[in-house]
Amino acid sequence: MKDGPLKTAFDNHTHGVVRQELITYRVKGDIIKREIVSRDYTEDGDYTDSTASFNIPIHFMTQH
Repeated sequence: MKDGPLKTAFDNHTHGVVRQELITYRVKGDIIKREIVSRDYTEDGDYTDSTASFNIPIHFMTQH
């Protein structure tokens, strides 16, 4: 990964952090897929990673 704000965020110390998320929006045909990767930290420094994704139909976004 090249230097920049995203790399800095990943490399930062996690003291005091309770949750981190990375959200990606990906166009796949007639939908936009929202992909979420998250890490929840516990008080003892351990963590749990999880992923989720949601499909958003593009035609839904263009209706008035």
